[in-house]
Amino acid sequence: MIVKSVRLVNTTGSHNKFYEVEIHQNDYGFAGHHDYSVKARWGKIGNTPKEADKGSFDSVERANVVYQDLVSQKLAKGYIVNDDSEPPSVSRPQPVRHEHGKVWTKANIEANPSAFTEALRFALQKGAA
Repeated sequence: MIVKSVRLVNTTGSHNKFYEVEIHQNDYGFAGHHDYSVKARWGKIGNTPKEADKGSFDSVERANVVYQDLVSQKLAKGYIVNDDSEPPSVSRPQPVRHEHGKVWTKANIEANPSAFTEALRFALQKGAA
């Protein structure tokens, strides 16, 4: 079962690529026994994606640390969160902004990664990213 997922896209300049990250809850067939895994898919939009397991974890909190790190790395490289109900060329989502309305830059993220993680978490929950 997918617990959390995000689709990021980078269509700036000549880029036309995506990166998806998911946290899966893996059940073992008896009550209360499961772990969590982080999976990633990426590639050129419209092509068959590459896939990788990014690890298995005994708690959703530990899986979320890896998930957030992967998302933060891609956002710092110019990716934006995409609602794939519409192609990115039709409707471009807004980048994550901090409380003063400015877009997070790589320098901002590196200077204050915990604040960025909170801003991203809020934006993902709100659906405004």
